[in-house]
Amino acid sequence: MNYLDNQHRLHLEQVSHCRGRTIALFPGAFRPPHRAHYNTVAELVSQKSIDEIVIIVANRNRHIPGTTKLLDANLALKIWAMYLDKSPLDCSRVRVELAKNSAVKHAIQYFERVGCNDRLIFFAGQKDLDNGNGRFSGIDALSGSKGIPASVYPTPVPALEGGATKLRNLLASGQTARTGFIQCLPDHLSPGQANEIWTLCKHSMHDVSEILCANIRSILSEYGYNIIDQIEAVNSSKKNPVFRAQLQSGTTLIVKSAKDSVKADQLSNGDTLKPKLRLHAEKRMIRHLSRLKQNLVILPDIIFFDNQTKTLALRENCMPEQSLDIAYDRNKVDLSVIENVTRFLAFCHTTRILPEPVWGSQKAELSHWKTILELRTTGLYRLANHNGIQLPSFFLEHLQALKDLSLKATHEAVFHLDCCPKNILTDDAQIEVVSFESSSTTGDPACDFGYFLGHLVWRDMLYSKNVDFKVALELSITTYQEEPLIQWRLISPRIAAFCGSTILLQTIKNFENLSSETYCRCVNKASFLLTKDVENTMSKGDIKRLFFS
Repeated sequence: MNYLDNQHRLHLEQVSHCRGRTIALFPGAFRPPHRAHYNTVAELVSQKSIDEIVIIVANRNRHIPGTTKLLDANLALKIWAMYLDKSPLDCSRVRVELAKNSAVKHAIQYFERVGCNDRLIFFAGQKDLDNGNGRFSGIDALSGSKGIPASVYPTPVPALEGGATKLRNLLASGQTARTGFIQCLPDHLSPGQANEIWTLCKHSMHDVSEILCANIRSILSEYGYNIIDQIEAVNSSKKNPVFRAQLQSGTTLIVKSAKDSVKADQLSNGDTLKPKLRLHAEKRMIRHLSRLKQNLVILPDIIFFDNQTKTLALRENCMPEQSLDIAYDRNKVDLSVIENVTRFLAFCHTTRILPEPVWGSQKAELSHWKTILELRTTGLYRLANHNGIQLPSFFLEHLQALKDLSLKATHEAVFHLDCCPKNILTDDAQIEVVSFESSSTTGDPACDFGYFLGHLVWRDMLYSKNVDFKVALELSITTYQEEPLIQWRLISPRIAAFCGSTILLQTIKNFENLSSETYCRCVNKASFLLTKDVENTMSKGDIKRLFFS
């Protein structure tokens, strides 16, 4: 093997010290480690100027695409041990370390573990280095401040096409993909050993709820919450479920974690994990609204936010069994809840006291809002196609028009952006609004309010004989319009259209559970609302006539 180019090889020889050690650090997730990973280590072993090679395994799970299964760090440790033990090379200078969380952070901590005569060499994939050393961008500054020579190099072997993600996809495909999987493993393994790796990986596909539940229990313990009566996933079918922990004291905690998320995870793709910033945004928005001391609804209490593991723990004030969603399913509508939540949205949309951008910067805030807007408009047409639902092309035209007009109306206020029945809890006189993961200080009030109204209209269509939904709808429109600071003239043209887009979203999501008659009725209603004039101001009466016709 001779993958390291002459320029890098010569440089390594020149910087080798007669005193001290040269330590090569190779961090990664390695779920699972494959041929290119092993060949990188083999190339480093061949360099006599390197005294130690440290493989650093990230203590984060990696999901199997299309499933709720994952591979944990222990698998990577076992496979690396097999690769090194079976290697024809002398691997006595190689060791494997498990990071507490991030492998890159663990590697950077070597500045605190070595002497001034030692030298650190960090190896990263070419993609990491394309933009100024990527995650290693601070190495030069640390090297200067610590007085420890350090360099960052690209991994000295060609990357495996598709990387470890390819292998996880093959695992998801089952036994038919075994040959393709084995072809991605190091050449020095015998057929029996390669098959052993495949079998080990298949048996190491753990359910996400099982692994994350144990992780969250451990994190809660670190914060002093040791006596837990019960902890379970709210929805175990999700890749990144929320957990509910019942403490012996009677307190219920809602715990969310983005520990296993990677930088590429995007809100716009429902098949990925939560972006890490999503929990930061929720924490910041709840704190901001709590400081404003509005008395219309209560908000979750923040118990702690662990930045290391990106874990947010909230105290649940109302039980989920008392959600507005469940009340709707029981064909019940509490008008006082509808009125107070509407006033809360109006309060948010007219607040003059804004927090710092909850997504970290104004640019990030705008990007997040554009993603939400895409999901609520043109993204619905693509979602329908993806789910095998053929919508007429005029839907895309009107969704695009709504998106363009809403983007022009974008301004700064406070927006929940996911104010729907499942996120509204009630307990006698208390009303709790939860799940601020999508909230923002940039948006369009018509989107926020239209989304809320759309769920009312959707339920009215499912339970058409219940007049309370129509009464609730009228009350909500009247309450919102009459708030003194609401700029109805600017907002009203798009409210009905966003209501229509919400009905379309619910129709697509619930397609398999709808009769053909109900499906047609819902699509026709969505079409009717979306194709109305969204540029001219509508009175309260105009909008009500649209909804009730």
